Amino acid sequence: MSRTLRPMKTIVLGAGIIGISTAWHLLERGHEVIVVDRQPDAALETSFANAAQISVSYCEPWANREAPWKALKWMFDKEAPLLFRPQLDWDQWRWCLQFLAQCNDTAFERNVQQIVALGAYSHAALKDVVRATGIEYHRLERGIAHFYSDQKSFDDAGRAVEVMRKFGVQRRLVSRDELLQIEPAFQAYGDRITGGTYTSTDESGDARVFTQELARRCAARGVQFLYGHDVLRLNKVGDAIDSVAVMARQSSAVGKKDFILKGDAIVVACGSYSAPLLRSVGVDLPIYPGKGYSATFPLLRPEGAPMVSTIDDGKKIAMSRLGNVLRVAGTIELGGFDLSLDSPVARARCHMLSRRIEEVLPGVCDTRTPEQGGDPQYWTGLRPATPTNIPFIGRTRLGKLWVNAGHGTLGWTHGAGSGKALAELISGAQPAMNFGFLGAATCRPGAPSWRPDRHTAPARRAGVAARAVTMPGMSVPHYLFLTTSTREPGHTGNTEWLAREAAAALPSGAQQTWHHLARMDLPPFVDQRHTSGTYPPPEGDMTTLLDATLAASHVVFVAPVYWYSLPSPLKTYLDHWSAWMRVPGLAFKEAMGAKSLHLITTSGDRAKAQPMVDSVHLCAQFLGMRWGGALWGKGGPPGAVQADAAAIAQAQTFLQG
Repeated sequence: MSRTLRPMKTIVLGAGIIGISTAWHLLERGHEVIVVDRQPDAALETSFANAAQISVSYCEPWANREAPWKALKWMFDKEAPLLFRPQLDWDQWRWCLQFLAQCNDTAFERNVQQIVALGAYSHAALKDVVRATGIEYHRLERGIAHFYSDQKSFDDAGRAVEVMRKFGVQRRLVSRDELLQIEPAFQAYGDRITGGTYTSTDESGDARVFTQELARRCAARGVQFLYGHDVLRLNKVGDAIDSVAVMARQSSAVGKKDFILKGDAIVVACGSYSAPLLRSVGVDLPIYPGKGYSATFPLLRPEGAPMVSTIDDGKKIAMSRLGNVLRVAGTIELGGFDLSLDSPVARARCHMLSRRIEEVLPGVCDTRTPEQGGDPQYWTGLRPATPTNIPFIGRTRLGKLWVNAGHGTLGWTHGAGSGKALAELISGAQPAMNFGFLGAATCRPGAPSWRPDRHTAPARRAGVAARAVTMPGMSVPHYLFLTTSTREPGHTGNTEWLAREAAAALPSGAQQTWHHLARMDLPPFVDQRHTSGTYPPPEGDMTTLLDATLAASHVVFVAPVYWYSLPSPLKTYLDHWSAWMRVPGLAFKEAMGAKSLHLITTSGDRAKAQPMVDSVHLCAQFLGMRWGGALWGKGGPPGAVQADAAAIAQAQTFLQG
């Protein structure tokens, strides 16, 4: 269990997947936690009946160069995937103007980078929580397929695949026949499918069930839940939020009465309602509700229902099997805080979901209306959307006030990681991913931490050389940082601190992926070289590592010296290189020959690091990798390397050669 140096009393406002994940990870770090929500249980609003997909492969912003023209074309189509319903609402128009500013290729790739980084980090965090808790939530680890019904859309899918693979997601194009082999349930619709994409590492499951079960485990370990309570206001004193005023929704014997909750940290995780609450204390974040719809249908023919969660590109809807029902969800409607299901627009969009399922899966689901004797469960929820689709995670400019909101359609995909990341920030640690958090790079409680440009890499400290710039036309490098310390989590060791100095000096366009090997499930290496001679493809976290390794152009070992040698997690990872070289069709050694290998380390004595440096250098030589050299800093007690001016200076150019 990770623990903070100073346990704090933290109040989390909101009990959806974001709020409950935040509460769990704060609890894991030893904090006292109170959760407030107006509903009688967790996950009864936006997390209640979503698309059920954990979809790193589909972490794409809504804003792209074609979005404005599509939005105009769809304005008067009640069934359109994206429907803009103009309101006399300045917040809506301001959000739309900011959205339009993101509708270009440069912004699209910049936003994809951060959304995918958070998605990968979150997927690993979700797996950790499931391993720790054993929660069952109709989980299917069958990947996610995506099919196209017209040739142009399928042809354009190649660009989306290329972008995703660039950022480490192993999404691939598949033919119609391949797609129908992956998911045979769509055979009846097969003659209208032109092709698709598939990502084997994605998964699906019921967000509501997971969130409610995780909330119960939080309660069993001491988290206090104030269900059925409205948040009335945030009480501001000076430049900090001193407390929260809440009130029970049901009258007691003494009537309704508000009361005050005080804490060391207050987290706003109220979905779309975060924006007006924050605005009331002068924190103005562009979060606007995007209304989404879902329908949950009983299965008439379970054997004919898909087991692979699937996206229908033509209607922009997702289909996920949840036990004996099929969840169908999609569409985006920008029309304010409207939760109605009985308006003409809402009825048309719900009818579209039913009709489309009969088209692609005829006779599989019971799509009859209640009047016809059926029992479809229609639902709508407000997705808290930002113009970039990048959520706000971190500390606001007001003391004690933190935010975890703006996840749009990716709340389930990003939930576990967003909660973990914010718990780390509140605890004074830095999450191991390249993401523009609200606040400074290190958000220790009580320290000034506002950084206006929150969608960039962490800001450089004063007095340190400026960042390099990637010029147009240059290939974009992708750095994989593998931290390997077995130090107890909760603070950054000397070696990782030095590595982050080197990473912060990289060109602004360079891609970064961070994985902490000691926090991953790395099975022991079994030497089969002299028996079968081959190995099956890896599973679990080893798949994540293999995909990240192959996607990178530069591999950076962040490894302190342990007994003149490699930390054990790094040694295990290197042992698996022997297996990957023998996976049929992988061509691992050839792929590694096109990459660079770097080592960043610290120790009390430079000479004692040399055996490890030589070992890593020999690994690079064996695979034909370019040796990027070793960056050494003087370590010892925590923080010692920060006094090594020579190492800090070398870090500014170490990875740019």
